[in-house]
Amino acid sequence: MKRFISIFIFTLFILAFIDCHAQDEQQEINDVPILKGPYLGQTPPGLTPEIFAPGFISKKGYFEYPCSFSSDMTEMYYGVNMFLEKEKEKYILCVKRKKDGSWSLPEKISFTGFHESEPILTPDNSKLFFSVRTDLNKNKPHDIWYVNREKDGWSKPIKLNSEINSNKYEYYASMSQNNKLYFTREGEGIFTAECIDNDFVNVKKIDPPISKFKFCGHPFIAPNESYLIFDSRERGGFGEADLYISFKENGQWGSPINLGEKINTREIEMMPIVTPDGKYLFFCRKVNNERDIYWVEFDIEKIKISLK
Repeated sequence: MKRFISIFIFTLFILAFIDCHAQDEQQEINDVPILKGPYLGQTPPGLTPEIFAPGFISKKGYFEYPCSFSSDMTEMYYGVNMFLEKEKEKYILCVKRKKDGSWSLPEKISFTGFHESEPILTPDNSKLFFSVRTDLNKNKPHDIWYVNREKDGWSKPIKLNSEINSNKYEYYASMSQNNKLYFTREGEGIFTAECIDNDFVNVKKIDPPISKFKFCGHPFIAPNESYLIFDSRERGGFGEADLYISFKENGQWGSPINLGEKINTREIEMMPIVTPDGKYLFFCRKVNNERDIYWVEFDIEKIKISLK
């Protein structure tokens, strides 16, 4: 009889715990505000960078990777590094805009089953590039993969060929409208490749003067290839790593220009992405042991004038 009572009490305890946990989860969902409107309903920033969607996208205890919007502004992909967790998992999240204009909660997606990060859409939304860590002996993503958009979602993941993915670390790939890929090869700088018949060929290091910059990487190429934004630890900057822009004139890249002290601080600014409408620059800023997504007003014509 005592054994029966003990089991009964234990069962009640378990049921109470499950119910309490479910209520906590439901409360968390209820506490999330309904985000509606362009850019997750966030108030647009001015010329001073602001954290993007604090508490919803940019959270404490996470390392976020910049967000990439689809050209119709109905999808947003970004990466998260759970650096406080034992496994330090890296994964991709997707937020979708519903028919009523509201945005869904971030949904975790996985293409390869390995650690994934740095998702970047192509200008026509047909491909999503991302970085993958398949070798657990390496401490971060080291190969570039992509998926093709299909009628009902995304294709099976495709690893880029060995011309791009070497025995080094390759990551952060963005593509122009002319199917030219720009990516990072750690320790060597920014490289390019051409996509011809779904094969990536003519891999080479980007031309000077960009190639001369110290530890440059994380390139974002304008859809029409008129400019390139990247981060670098070049001496003479404002902090550990700054954002730079280079304009292409007469088929040649101009000398990279620091984006200035309103964007670059004494901390680390990196991983730039410009929105499809060209209105905002998104990037990551690392301060101490926290890394968040920031956004700032961006008008390329005004930028050109201000940097002259």
